[in-house]
Amino acid sequence: MCRGIIGFRLPIDSIQAQFKLSQNKTVENINGVINGLEQLNTNSAVAMAAKVTNQNNG
Repeated sequence: MCRGIIGFRLPIDSIQAQFKLSQNKTVENINGVINGLEQLNTNSAVAMAAKVTNQNNG
C-alpha cells in the first residue's frame, strides 16, 4: 500500500454539541433566515424557523 500512512483507532469518550441558530447576527440577517426557512414550507424548515425565533427572542 502507501508507505507513510498509518492506521489507528481512537475511542470516543464524549461528544459535545452546540446549537448555532444565527446568534450574533444582525436582526435583519436573523429575520432573513427565518423568512427564508418559512418560505420553504416544509415541516422541518418551519420547525427550524421556530427554533431560530425562540433562540434569538429568548
